[in-house]
Amino acid sequence: MNSRLRVLHITPDSKFFDNVFSCWENHKDIENQAIFIARSRKYQFKYIKNTDRVELLWNRKMVKMRLFADDYDVIIFHSLPAKWYKFVKYIPTDRIIIWWGWGYDIYQSQKGLPPMVNLPLYKPYTQRFVDHVPLMRKLQNVYLAIQRALWSRRRRDAISRVDYFQPVVLKEYSMMCQNEFFRAKEFYYKPLGRSLEIRDMVASTGHILLGNSATPTNNHLDVLEVVKACKQDSQKIIIPLSYGNKRYTEWLKPQIQGDDIMPLYDFLPRDEYFKIVEGCSYAVIGTIRQQAMGNISFALSKGIKVFLYKDSVAYQNHKELGYAIYAIEDMTPESLSTPLSLEEMEQNRQVVLKQWKRKQGVFDACIEEIKRNKGLVDL
Repeated sequence: MNSRLRVLHITPDSKFFDNVFSCWENHKDIENQAIFIARSRKYQFKYIKNTDRVELLWNRKMVKMRLFADDYDVIIFHSLPAKWYKFVKYIPTDRIIIWWGWGYDIYQSQKGLPPMVNLPLYKPYTQRFVDHVPLMRKLQNVYLAIQRALWSRRRRDAISRVDYFQPVVLKEYSMMCQNEFFRAKEFYYKPLGRSLEIRDMVASTGHILLGNSATPTNNHLDVLEVVKACKQDSQKIIIPLSYGNKRYTEWLKPQIQGDDIMPLYDFLPRDEYFKIVEGCSYAVIGTIRQQAMGNISFALSKGIKVFLYKDSVAYQNHKELGYAIYAIEDMTPESLSTPLSLEEMEQNRQVVLKQWKRKQGVFDACIEEIKRNKGLVDL
């Protein structure tokens, strides 16, 4: 009897896919397939490199037939936008559904519905951009309000069907549990290891990473005002803006001028980008919702001093877990000229290792539970 678990991934064209898919591919007890739902058969992938492993579907009939197929045991949604709610009903009831929440799918309003986790996402300067909504968007919102009852039912049906939910930070799971239609168990995919070698020293005058993308949830201008008041003259502020909201980028551009500001507008390969980040001594992330966790985790693993807003999910989550992190509200010139001590680096390293071990344990337990439920046994 075949004891391998057959997993089908539904993914957007994402820069995360190749690395995450490789995590699943490295597991000896799992067979993987992936599908991408496009608007046209002529779609050209922008971010996914491993395209030979991704089946392209371009209409509802194709998706329905694919999901009805009997060649998978588990389906994983790499994020769950509202437009995919309708596909959940095509999944046979004997299949296990895992939803990897990315953030936008739980913190943002979709189809006129309130977010499943409702937080005040914007600080005062950024709120000016958000409040400047074009007339067409306002008219669209009126239409969505009319459709709200329909989408509310679709969301309830789809989310209540999910068996396992993978948060990005632990705190998100308890926050999602506040939704009465949410019944999923906690899940994590098998984490990839990363070098955690402690550096002997991090330069006190090293550059400052600000934000992770061209999205208003980074609250760039609000953070920039604090950083510019506290940083040293020799320090540059590196602002990644290679993907996100183009309209927001254009609004932001004239307000981030200066010899000490280095915006990154061009998309960089992962290794090249993280080489730039590793050259920083400080990382200041202004997101309130869970976002930029790849950057935050990388910074912590490399001994970079991380600043977050006190009301952010990541700050509260990381404080509870025992990380040595700092608050943007408490930033001073001294705090941007004093890198992490070796003791703080070791403290963060130990927390990272502890969380890797915990996630590995959750993953192993869930996979064994799913295999038992599917009647699979080890060879």
